[in-house]
Amino acid sequence: MKDSVQPGNFVHCCASSGMTRKKESCSSQWRSHVRKVVWGVSNNLLSVATKENGSGATWHVAYTAHRHEKAVASQLSRELETYLPVYRSVHFWKGRRAEIELPLFPNYVFVRFTFEERIKVLRHPSVVNILSFAGKPASLPDSEIELLRKATSLGQVGPHPLLVEGKRVLVKAGPLSGLEATVLRSKGRCRLVVCVKTIQRAFLLELDANEVELLPLPNAA
Repeated sequence: MKDSVQPGNFVHCCASSGMTRKKESCSSQWRSHVRKVVWGVSNNLLSVATKENGSGATWHVAYTAHRHEKAVASQLSRELETYLPVYRSVHFWKGRRAEIELPLFPNYVFVRFTFEERIKVLRHPSVVNILSFAGKPASLPDSEIELLRKATSLGQVGPHPLLVEGKRVLVKAGPLSGLEATVLRSKGRCRLVVCVKTIQRAFLLELDANEVELLPLPNAA
């Protein structure tokens, strides 16, 4: 005898099937809604980050491992625009004169990238970090990079310590070689304050910036 479906059972089965389909439909709609919300939040976060950090590519500074500047600049240039300012220096090795190119700013490579592209820089094994201020990557205007390009193209540039007003310096050339002084003005020719401790007096002196060098900070007691 074949199994038969009683009217009551048939109605119950149809009701159960309908509820199941309704639950599946609601679940599908809920998942779709959640995906839209998450996608919308992600897009909003990205748009906020882009707005805060600029939508276009700007110049930043990658801080590299020691003597890895050229390798970093060369390898990153395959995907991004890079710039490594260099200067020519004469070295003597085993009695022979050799002219070599050295980075103008050791450990620094300028890289142009967008906020989203920063990961391409950070994943390089020789990049220690991206130079930042207050937790945000420091950016340089195009005009400063262009100025560097023009200056280095003249072939008459070289590294020099930043002379800051109030810093102690040592005169390293000329008849006053060995004299210690304090920087009073660093624009143009350096205006220095020289103190004569024995008589507790001071006088002003003007020298070219390349005639002085910064003194190391005294060790804390």
